[in-house]
Amino acid sequence: EAAPPDLDLDAVRADLAATAPACRLEHLHAWELAPGRTVLTADVMSPESSATHLAADLAALRRRLAEKWGIAHATLQPIAVPDAAVSCPLA
Repeated sequence: EAAPPDLDLDAVRADLAATAPACRLEHLHAWELAPGRTVLTADVMSPESSATHLAADLAALRRRLAEKWGIAHATLQPIAVPDAAVSCPLA
């Protein structure tokens, strides 16, 4: 297991910022279990007021990871935070 050499996590993070309205990702990690089998984990910080849309946002993020980045499995941990704590763009 190792970090995929051809995966730019900063580019992944920026791309996901345009995919869902979640404010930010934290603890973003990716590794390659075997050739062509990349997995990713991240905490998805989301405003409490958007909790009703969180399932759809997570699905959109997983779909984008698979379609654009070839990441077959993503473990995304949703974390609801007070609205005032997430006034920044996903970064």
